Amino acid sequence: MRALWPGGRQPAGVTVKLNVYDLDSPGNEFLSALGLGLYHTGVEVDGREYSYGAGYGIGDARPRSAAQNPGVARFRGSYVMGQAESLQALGRAVDELRGRFPASAYDLVQRNCNHFTDALVFALCGRHTPGWVNRA
Repeated sequence: MRALWPGGRQPAGVTVKLNVYDLDSPGNEFLSALGLGLYHTGVEVDGREYSYGAGYGIGDARPRSAAQNPGVARFRGSYVMGQAESLQALGRAVDELRGRFPASAYDLVQRNCNHFTDALVFALCGRHTPGWVNRA
């Protein structure tokens, strides 16, 4: 796990991690080697992973469970993004984002899991996810 906050010191609060998965799609292994891969992401906080997808909208599951779907995704890595103030702040952020990320609004290019995780990490930590995660 890599720490991605400035100065290397971990602030107080609840740890927020970005879990990144390689999508198992034709050519993605080659694209990933060039730094142009296709990824699925989820935000892990306090033993739950929050993600966004077509058909279900915002949901939560056991961390890294997306990698348990053979032929869909492989776990790439977990990146500490910072600290959330509290679990209550997480609940408020997720509730607020439900209005912006309904299941019916999912779009592979313009409103996908990576857009959601960026918005959630920003709401919790005041910073964006790494640019290489979503080039859409």
